[in-house]
Amino acid sequence: MKLDPIGLVEDTESVDLEPITLTICGLSLKTRENVCEEFNCQPTLPWGNTFAAIEAVESGNTNMAWNAIKWLRSCLMDDSERDRLQAFLMRSDVAIEQSTMDTAYSTLAETYTGRPTLPRSASTGGGAKTEPTSKAGSRAKASGSKGSRSAKP
Repeated sequence: MKLDPIGLVEDTESVDLEPITLTICGLSLKTRENVCEEFNCQPTLPWGNTFAAIEAVESGNTNMAWNAIKWLRSCLMDDSERDRLQAFLMRSDVAIEQSTMDTAYSTLAETYTGRPTLPRSASTGGGAKTEPTSKAGSRAKASGSKGSRSAKP
């Protein structure tokens, strides 16, 4: 059985493909003023990078700060943005709190999760209905069984 395509976007013009701007701030050790930099992130969640982060944890890399920074870097638009982030984080004249980076990570993750970037199509993605071909399927149909009891979205 071939399932219907999942993830088709019906109104492609309504998709928000503008980069997400993430602003990270630290405190200047010289002037005691906030120093902020803006970084452009990809408009949609880069799933491959999320899988890499999960695999790192599963393989025993429990350094969550490192995993968070690695994931955050992977969300940036390109290498020039990654270079700028690294340069900002390495500045010896700017103090950036660990909680700032934790918040940057969680805020970006929440933004990707809640961003209505790809409107759902009318398709449920469940595939076309087919008639049961096995004896068990025929019996289930005859008995009025509804099949799987799993919740449907």
